[in-house]
Amino acid sequence: MFTVSPISKIIALFIVLLAGLSLLEYQSLIFFGIMQGKCDQGEYLKAIVYLIAYCISILGILSIMLCSNRSIRVVGSLFIGLLICVNLSSIAILGQNVGLGDVSAAVSLPAFASTYIQSHLHSIVTASAFGGSLVLAFYLLASRIGARLHPVCLLSVPIGLIFVFIVTWVTMAVLDHFPSPMRIPMLVAYNSMSRTYAGPREEVSLRVESKGKPKHIIYIVDESVRGDLLTINGNAMDTTPFLMGKQSSILNLGIASSVTNISSGTNIALMSGLRVDQCPDIDQLALKNPTIFQYAKNAGYQTYFLDAQTAPGAYANFMRADDFKVIDHAVYSMSMPDLPIYERDGVLATELIRILNSAVPSFVYVNKYGAHADWRDSYPPGKSQFTPIISDGGSIGSSSKEAAMNTYANAVSWSVDAFFQQIWPHINSDEVVLIYTSDHGQSIKEGKFPSTHGDRVDPPESQANVPLFIIGKRAQALFPDDSAFAKNNSTHFQIFPSLLILMGYDSDAVIEEYDKPLWEEWTAPRVFQSGDIFSRGIPYINSFSIEPVR
Repeated sequence: MFTVSPISKIIALFIVLLAGLSLLEYQSLIFFGIMQGKCDQGEYLKAIVYLIAYCISILGILSIMLCSNRSIRVVGSLFIGLLICVNLSSIAILGQNVGLGDVSAAVSLPAFASTYIQSHLHSIVTASAFGGSLVLAFYLLASRIGARLHPVCLLSVPIGLIFVFIVTWVTMAVLDHFPSPMRIPMLVAYNSMSRTYAGPREEVSLRVESKGKPKHIIYIVDESVRGDLLTINGNAMDTTPFLMGKQSSILNLGIASSVTNISSGTNIALMSGLRVDQCPDIDQLALKNPTIFQYAKNAGYQTYFLDAQTAPGAYANFMRADDFKVIDHAVYSMSMPDLPIYERDGVLATELIRILNSAVPSFVYVNKYGAHADWRDSYPPGKSQFTPIISDGGSIGSSSKEAAMNTYANAVSWSVDAFFQQIWPHINSDEVVLIYTSDHGQSIKEGKFPSTHGDRVDPPESQANVPLFIIGKRAQALFPDDSAFAKNNSTHFQIFPSLLILMGYDSDAVIEEYDKPLWEEWTAPRVFQSGDIFSRGIPYINSFSIEPVR
């Protein structure tokens, strides 16, 4: 027999739930700020729709947790609790609610899910314990006072989801500040339905003009390597002693700014030549422009994609099957399932050496595993040059800053210095040009939160702090005698046009189509984007200072 509780109990629990979620998820100030903004702009209808959507969201959650059907009540409360714990974990790690950028990153880079969880396990466990306890307390309170709702009230759930989805869709997920049990499912739905451009890419229109090109062009995009952690960039920690001894052969541009502070956005921008004035990429030009592989193929190079992050057959960083049609050879170190994570880059190094020993001209894009968190997985056990480190079972959030920095420095030393020590005899040649950078930097226990990269709002500049250097006389010869202007003043946006000119494309035509190459001074302010590269949700353009972040 279904029972219906007195309306006073339901109203009281509605207020408790509304207040609890608002305080837990930073919703109250955001909600009233949005309402105030809409009213100030005279958009009263939009304000009313948003208010209705918000209230029905709370009512939908309440109708599940108070449903008189026990099975629905228990299972639904567990699901609600799970979503609240996920969101509280995001707040604990990033200082912000789960947003579209987080959902998009999780979908595009699923291979890093386990390492991310391991890196922030302490924060996740703490947040989940707190969130789970509060959900359980509310559940027990409702049971104690006997508050129950007829199952017909569950109609508020689909109605609430429809309202939330309408607001999410119309605003391109900008107004995504709804309670997490409603917001996260809708963001997942929006991410899957707001398909990015999937049509053919444009053909190469520029012409190859010059001869005398380097036989091999190597483009290494490391993972999560922060520029000012390298000894060659002035850091006191001896992370790159081998490279220090090779400085006479390296044109070191110091610390550059990355396109974004997350892997997927940066990689697709680097592959497609996205310009700084095209960020955020509202028109999805990064999915329409010719890729660096198309240009390399057109210039007569055999194309290679060496990947230490993705399993064979999977596509990450917004790459698609069509992009691989112009890639002659794709090599995945994850094709060896028993290979330790810290050896993945070594497999790519071995393959790179094989390519460089070939007489066939080649362009090689190397997508390294690098120093991705969990940093302890990125270097061999027992190879801790810097101590103390994060303990077994520990996480970034639970460790001291010294331990976190030392662990990261060990990962950087192995993934950068040891890697170049392996390939150096084969790249130090007049026939080879190598450009090295990283997709983004790392923030290491900076501020209140333990996040290392990917912050959407007010991200630390260290998350866009990346190294940039060039090996190869043919590229270095393009720089003027006094190239001090480029040191600590370059940006990712200059790499793509530099590569095209090295491939033999007309310099003037390249600069007209793209940004300046690395051997021309970057005079505009350096910036990087946070949030979704395609402006789904709220993107932010952040300034980047010239001086290294310490």
